[in-house]
Amino acid sequence: GEGGLRQFSTNILLPQLRMNYFGVPIQGGYADPTGTSRGPTDESTCYEILRDIGLKQILPCPTNALLPRIAAVEGLLTKMIDGEPALVISPKCVMLRKGLNGGYHRQRVPRTQNEFSDQPFKNVYSHYCDALQYLCYYVNDSKSKNKRNEEFLKRIGKQTKHRPASLIAGM
Repeated sequence: GEGGLRQFSTNILLPQLRMNYFGVPIQGGYADPTGTSRGPTDESTCYEILRDIGLKQILPCPTNALLPRIAAVEGLLTKMIDGEPALVISPKCVMLRKGLNGGYHRQRVPRTQNEFSDQPFKNVYSHYCDALQYLCYYVNDSKSKNKRNEEFLKRIGKQTKHRPASLIAGM
C-alpha cells in the first residue's frame, strides 16, 4: 500500500540511491499503472508519494499487459549496442537474477501435464521481474516519452491534497 511505499522509499530506496548513485540524475521510468488509484489510509496515490519524495520522473506505464512488457525485456536482453549487450544485470541483483533463472514463472494448471496459467506465479521474484519489465518498456518507449512526461507533470502539478481542517472533521 501507499504507507508501505512511503516507508520503503524513505528507509530503503532513497538511502540506497544516495549511497550508490549520488549525483546521478534519474531520467525517468515506468511503474505499475494501478498505482494511480487512491490508497485507503492517506488517500495519496503511489505517484503522488513518489513525487513528494522527489521521484516525479516515475510515471504510470501505458500498459499493464504482460506480453508487451516481457517483449521489452527480451528485446533488450537480445540486443547488442556497439558489440556489447544492451542490458547487463549486475551480480548484485541476486533476486532479479534468480527470478530470471526460473524463479519467475507461470504455474502449472493443476491436474494437467503441460498447461500453464496465463499470468506469472506471484512469489518473491515477481516484483523484481515486474520492475525490470516496466524499466525495459520505458527504455523502449522513448519515442513518445517526452510528450507523455510533460502531460503527466502538468496534470499532477495541478492536483492538491485535500485534508480535513481538524481531527474532529475526520482524520
